[in-house]
Amino acid sequence: MDRSEESKGVVSAKNGTDSNVQSSRKSKRTRGGRLETWKQERTKSKSKSKSKPKQEETIEAPPVMPSAVSTTTTTTNTTNVAPPTKPPAPSFRRPLSRSALAAALASAKPTSLVDTSLSSTSTITSSRNPLPPPPSSASSSIGLNVRSISWSPLGTHLATADPRILRVWNPDRPSLRYSTELKPPPGSMNTTGPSGKPIPTPAHMTGTERIAFRPSSTGELASVGSDSTLRFWDVRARSPLCGSIALGDEGFSLAWRSGTSQRDSDELLIGLKNDVLLPIDRRSMGILARHPQSVQTNQVSFTNAGNHVLLTTGDGSVKLVPWTALTTPPPPSNLEPLHVLNAHTSACSIALQCPKGRHIATGGSDALVTVWETQDWTSKYGIGGYDCPGMTGPVRSLSWSWDGSFLTWGSDEGTGVVVAHAETGEVVTVVPTAHSAPCVAWGPGRYVLAYSGDPGGVKVVGVS
Repeated sequence: MDRSEESKGVVSAKNGTDSNVQSSRKSKRTRGGRLETWKQERTKSKSKSKSKPKQEETIEAPPVMPSAVSTTTTTTNTTNVAPPTKPPAPSFRRPLSRSALAAALASAKPTSLVDTSLSSTSTITSSRNPLPPPPSSASSSIGLNVRSISWSPLGTHLATADPRILRVWNPDRPSLRYSTELKPPPGSMNTTGPSGKPIPTPAHMTGTERIAFRPSSTGELASVGSDSTLRFWDVRARSPLCGSIALGDEGFSLAWRSGTSQRDSDELLIGLKNDVLLPIDRRSMGILARHPQSVQTNQVSFTNAGNHVLLTTGDGSVKLVPWTALTTPPPPSNLEPLHVLNAHTSACSIALQCPKGRHIATGGSDALVTVWETQDWTSKYGIGGYDCPGMTGPVRSLSWSWDGSFLTWGSDEGTGVVVAHAETGEVVTVVPTAHSAPCVAWGPGRYVLAYSGDPGGVKVVGVS
């Protein structure tokens, strides 16, 4: 290669480098111009948006799903309307006055929980609390033989015990198809039909006497029956029967221990018809001790703290016994009570402490309900008897409202469920019934009252 060709190559390389630099500078200028143009357009758009009035935004409401119960449709205006949301649950934690509760119960329509699977009357009777004779018509006896009612801790379920059927209802959906019958699996109790196949059996072979929901669980409950067994159930499980304990005699009363710890809610107390008290541990499924009583012992209940037990006796007294004494095996063979209330002139059937803890209500076979002060154990007032409106027979059940402001009770004689003011004993209202209502129970957290006795089934009436 000569010098002329070498020089030409150098010049061409220099020209190529210069052209690359120029193109790079040109592209930078172009990008910069585009950036400046975009900034100018954005500034103009902002100034225009500030000068124009802001238009109202239209929000379309989502489609409303049809309800399973109601078939009516509603139309809403979609202009300037926020999307419809589920209305909040009504607050029942606001206490009502006496006049407001009376007016609300008078205007409320009772809801019937009708178990149409009961096709024949029961011939099973209790030795201590015999039920009134059923009417001649089997179809009209639905609800007359209910022996026990229990609300779940949140009030979402209501359990009813008939001599043949133990059923858990949804009060918001009173149809039978939304309820659950609690019974052992077929064949688990060695029951077979004529063909040799296992057949369904009731919750207790010879009738259910008492049921109670566990205080710390919305789906667990226990039941005792005349077949001398204690059974634990879970409504949420596919097979609801969780376990059974042989008691040795017919069960008569049942109470879960209340308290703040999980350990407290694992214990319960069972009373047998042979006047033997059995403290039970749910976790170990065992009997902690056996305490025979020298007098007839009817119903048992725990105080609010769960440290003491109220025992009602056949001589009309109420014994306050520490729970630790019951969980200790004998001796002592005869429990030494901390205090004894001479509550009634005849047998005392039930005693229950109010939610506030200031009062204890007792009911007896003398058709009287007595309210006692827990500070000095003096009688505050007595109500009931034949001069009181409503039921006038022996008291079978008691129930306080969730706030402890109102008290009601059930009996085997007379008609009408009396609602009394807890502080004064004044009769607030009488819920009309066609028959006597032995079982009554206020719902937790709201003024909803469930009662048995009417032929149409268990009734639920309350403030919505």
